[in-house]
Amino acid sequence: MHRLIPVLILFVALPGLAQGDPDEFDLDEFEPAPFKLGGSVKALFLGYDLSDVSMGLFDREAALATSLRVTLTGDPTERIGYELHVEFRDELVTDPVAASLGAATEARNPLFRGLGDGSTWVDGSRHTLAADVAYANLQWSNGKTDVVLGRQAVTFGRSFFWNPIDWLSTFSPTEIDREYKTGVDALRVTRSVGRFSGVELVYAYGQGGERDSSATLVRGFGNLNGWDLELLAGSVWIDDRYAFAFSGDVPGAGLRGEFSRHAPRSGPDPDFTRATLEIDHRWDNSLYLITELHYNGFGSTNPDGYAALFLHPRFLTGQVRNVGRDYLASSLSYQFTPLINGTAAALLNLHDSSGILSPTVDVSLGDNSRLAAGAILPWGDGPTLTGFPSEYGAYPLSAWVQYRHYF
Repeated sequence: MHRLIPVLILFVALPGLAQGDPDEFDLDEFEPAPFKLGGSVKALFLGYDLSDVSMGLFDREAALATSLRVTLTGDPTERIGYELHVEFRDELVTDPVAASLGAATEARNPLFRGLGDGSTWVDGSRHTLAADVAYANLQWSNGKTDVVLGRQAVTFGRSFFWNPIDWLSTFSPTEIDREYKTGVDALRVTRSVGRFSGVELVYAYGQGGERDSSATLVRGFGNLNGWDLELLAGSVWIDDRYAFAFSGDVPGAGLRGEFSRHAPRSGPDPDFTRATLEIDHRWDNSLYLITELHYNGFGSTNPDGYAALFLHPRFLTGQVRNVGRDYLASSLSYQFTPLINGTAAALLNLHDSSGILSPTVDVSLGDNSRLAAGAILPWGDGPTLTGFPSEYGAYPLSAWVQYRHYF
């Protein structure tokens, strides 16, 4: 697969050669900003109804997660910048089982954080108090080449619900708060070839720097006849992978797609493919619709296989977000007033006919504060003593409220 890398670079870089040198681009006059201090305070309250998914063992439980994120960023010179985010988290749950529910939607064992996962001061069954360096990186640029070294957010692809090519860190399709991704410890070098084309090399440092815990990849990106293209290839965790993505417009809609092929280097897992096709449309009255098809070749078409996949390292680390094979998702959002936005999202497992409906309302309380509320309304056969007849039937009915304040 490594022989594909030069071909990948040439395929994406050549369209940009005719687009001019980045040195010719007009840049805004630089103004040094050595220190920018900011941050946010968040409080998220969740209530769970476990009666239908715990076979009568539990009834109603609750969780409260509060966080303080302090950010320090700056551009001391035209070529040098930095970013530092420190986060303090306090989580309370009424029962330990409520804490485990978060693992169904958020990876609790993220990869590519070889420099450490922060400090946990209290680690009880019902109370957790911890601090983490979410981002800490240095940035250098000379106009053609950008270098970022340290803990950072690395994003590939543009799909909303599922991102098959977002190999290092990605959101769950049921994630409540998508403001910040989990940072990874990485060296990222981006070389511009043209205005919209370039080549990027990324090394993400995993535990001990071992190949099976780290990632080394190359990404080429460009624009051809109005379509944004991405090609990726490399060694990621325990796989060799290659991927392709596109994004553009068709009459009346936007169209995006992602394809990722995974070839495990060892172990029992077979080669598999993950892919997504997404279309969206925005009306003049602010109504916005996204519809997405997702194929998860690692998943199972038979619910009998769900139990093992829920405990598989690919699921627990967030490398794979679902245990089924084929999915349909849609999101409809509308701006009721300049201060109030509403969204209704639905996810459907096409094999076991289970799904989730997730309505959300977001209200601006001023320039620096927001209040959001929502629910996760699952349907499908609930768990039994012998397994999981459906995927989303194993999710509890839940409601949540989140307050955010920025400073």
